[in-house]
Amino acid sequence: MRRAGRRVGAVILSLLVSLAGCSDDSVEFPAIDAGSDVVAETGSDVSADVAAEAGRADARADISSDPSVDTGRDTADRAEARVDVPPDTTPPDDAPDDPTVDVPGPEDSTPDAVADTALDVDDGSRDAVSEEPPTCAARCASGVCDMNGDCTPCVRDDECTGARVCNAGTCGPRCGDGGVACSGNLVCCTDHCVDITRDPQHCGACTTNCGATQFCGNASTPVCKDNLLRNICNIKKATFLLNGLSADDTSSNMLKTAIAALCVPLPVLTSVDQTMSTAINTTTGQPLAGGGELLVAAGGDSTQRLVRYLETSRTSSVYNESDGATVLEFKRRGGAPDGGDAVLQAVTLSTISASHDFFLVYVVKEPISGTLSLVVYGIDSPGTRAGAFYFANVILPNVVDADVATFTQAWYLYEWTSADAGAGPSMADTFREVAAGL
Repeated sequence: MRRAGRRVGAVILSLLVSLAGCSDDSVEFPAIDAGSDVVAETGSDVSADVAAEAGRADARADISSDPSVDTGRDTADRAEARVDVPPDTTPPDDAPDDPTVDVPGPEDSTPDAVADTALDVDDGSRDAVSEEPPTCAARCASGVCDMNGDCTPCVRDDECTGARVCNAGTCGPRCGDGGVACSGNLVCCTDHCVDITRDPQHCGACTTNCGATQFCGNASTPVCKDNLLRNICNIKKATFLLNGLSADDTSSNMLKTAIAALCVPLPVLTSVDQTMSTAINTTTGQPLAGGGELLVAAGGDSTQRLVRYLETSRTSSVYNESDGATVLEFKRRGGAPDGGDAVLQAVTLSTISASHDFFLVYVVKEPISGTLSLVVYGIDSPGTRAGAFYFANVILPNVVDADVATFTQAWYLYEWTSADAGAGPSMADTFREVAAGL
């Protein structure tokens, strides 16, 4: 048996030497002691014959594992090669002791079959991912949906799955004939459960639909009110969005204090960080609160997400545009001779300081959710503070009476100049109205 093994080993060695002769590289092989055992007598160890029959690829892997041999491959290649699982060279249980028994080569080995299966599974996984429906962020105004795929909160029927509809911000079954009964203070209007105390499409009654320039004022009896600054107290709830900048948050608190002191009946007032609020999409800034709730933002489009949404979505009638270096323009939608947006005021940024600025004050209703918003901001934070001061001490005190003859517009643009070199806004300062409109 050992003589047969030595004969096979000699034949294989001769073949290897012949193959090596076809290469430019010279390969040296260690001498084989004719008296030594080339093949182990037990089938539990891997024999030299099996290693040879496994092919030159395995031989190269063995060489590359020796760091003293330069194979022309870098360390990363060698590491990758070692990851491959070697073929199972253990003879089957019923195999004879003859070491010349055929062992499946690498092309028939189990690792290759496993690799093929893994590739098939991977391809299937990629196909499944590509066929997924749009994400909640793409479908929902809120950017959030529940385990059923319904947007939370919803603002439209198409944000609900199946035959469900948007009932006062929550997806549910239709009401009315053949439908469910509405719960709590909700009323069934056109197959939807709605809150008629705040819904702009059913304000006070199922048949009362507020116009595009109106909101559902619900401070007392629900009634449609024009989107004007003079109607700012006609709400039951106000949410003040904070942007984390101390100067802007101070201005927000100034607005909150004024509304708490002057609006009757007193609305429910809440301050919340804009990144934590459920009244807006915390990424896009899109309003979600709905009718009957006022959102208040002190700060411009670069710091307040609500303001950025209102102005970039062309929801607001006015906005600002700047080259970021020298000039900022306050603009109004439309009105330009060429049909574009009209410039209300071009401001040279170098003239803006702690004692001189321009600020906007406006109210606007977002048409999808019906949410009313109050926005106050200057070019810089001193201008925002001046705007909040002017709203709290001039505008609001003049619009709380039943018969309001002033501030009958939806937006106002002012130029502010401090009387005391930037010590803070006061009644001694100059507030010049630049423009106003609906």
